[in-house]
Amino acid sequence: MPSIARAWIGKPKVILLDKPSEGIMPVLADEMLALFANLKAKDLTILLVEQSVQPAFMNQCWIAPMVDY
Repeated sequence: MPSIARAWIGKPKVILLDKPSEGIMPVLADEMLALFANLKAKDLTILLVEQSVQPAFMNQCWIAPMVDY
């Protein structure tokens, strides 16, 4: 979470997050998803790369699945 805060200080228009919930406790992952919802409400675009689609569904985001054939 400190790296997300550090990235947001610069007032970017887009933040890319690669599997931010990997390796953290589920409680912290839920708090992080709430943070994403708050940032989205402030017109910040978040490009989220995640193995689970649940975070995207919870934040009502566009989902673009990538399939490896």
